[in-house]
Amino acid sequence: MRDETDARLPKAARFALSALADQIEALKEQVDKFEREIVAEANETSVWTTGYDIGC
Repeated sequence: MRDETDARLPKAARFALSALADQIEALKEQVDKFEREIVAEANETSVWTTGYDIGC
């Protein structure tokens, strides 16, 4: 899709798909960042580290 010399995809479609791909990649990076933050916070506040008995 990002190969400008590939004539199978019209320029307008390539432009639109490229913009969508860029947005998807940016969203993926944001999700990865959120996931790292959530995991880090969960590790800090985990019942396993606080010593609470959850009755299991």
